[in-house]
Amino acid sequence: MLDDGQHGDGAAGDGIFGASIPGFSNGKPVRFYIEAKAANPAGSVSFSPVGAEHDVYFYQVGAIWASAPSVVINEVMAQNTAGNEDENGQK
Repeated sequence: MLDDGQHGDGAAGDGIFGASIPGFSNGKPVRFYIEAKAANPAGSVSFSPVGAEHDVYFYQVGAIWASAPSVVINEVMAQNTAGNEDENGQK
């Protein structure tokens, strides 16, 4: 986890940390836990959830399918440099 302002963690050095979990294929179950280790001589460690060896966070990857497309492309013009102009005089 990082506190650099570039990983969904707010501003750099604000004590809020962010991380990314790599992508997995559709239907794949994902189990994870969080380990935080202090940057002190004792190297104190904390886990979330508390019983991380046995209790973990869990989610299953699922694709979200639209019942109908929200965008329909009905006209394509690659580069109009010599074609017809629109009502505003633009090509």
